[in-house]
Amino acid sequence: MRFRMHAAVVSFLLSLAVAAPVLAQTSAGSDSARAGTRHVSLGPAPRTGWMIGIGGGYGVGGPTIDNGPDQEAGQTLHFRSGLGVSPHAVLGFEFLSWSASPSDTTTFDLEVAGPSLTWYWDSNLYVRGMVGWAMGEAEFEVGTGPTHTVTTLHDDGFACLVAAGWEWRFRHRFALAPEVGYVRAGLAPRLSYTNAWGGLSLNLYY
Repeated sequence: MRFRMHAAVVSFLLSLAVAAPVLAQTSAGSDSARAGTRHVSLGPAPRTGWMIGIGGGYGVGGPTIDNGPDQEAGQTLHFRSGLGVSPHAVLGFEFLSWSASPSDTTTFDLEVAGPSLTWYWDSNLYVRGMVGWAMGEAEFEVGTGPTHTVTTLHDDGFACLVAAGWEWRFRHRFALAPEVGYVRAGLAPRLSYTNAWGGLSLNLYY
């Protein structure tokens, strides 16, 4: 079973992705007007305003529990929004969703969200940390033959996330950012969720 909030979150992220080019085009038009008829090559926009980023990737994870299932691979969806408080630091909000369904009787879902801090170096390398909330669900088979059962786990709790990557500032306001990360969620006294992923994000600074 997928989380009820998943469809709403995906719809919201897609709306932002559609709106981002419109915002960038409007901003680019303003830059051109200020420059007059001359062609001016603008450098990367400073990280001192608002930004949004959306991306995807692939990760390996699953619940950590006694007699639990093996780790599985699945797709990730990333979203972040923030405000640059200095050229090197962005305070914001981070959301990550991961799901895997290797068989009809095995499905994993994990969603984490919370406040984040991203630190950038002059080389455009960065690290990000987040502490927030998580919801995890897992359905898997236990045993074989007469003792065969299907176990379902569903709980929420505390999560922490760390990531590192590099930004390619290919346009004045746009950047591509490959990154790797790891998240751990404590959902119950004897249940936790882990996920390690790699992905690519498109970021817009405005």
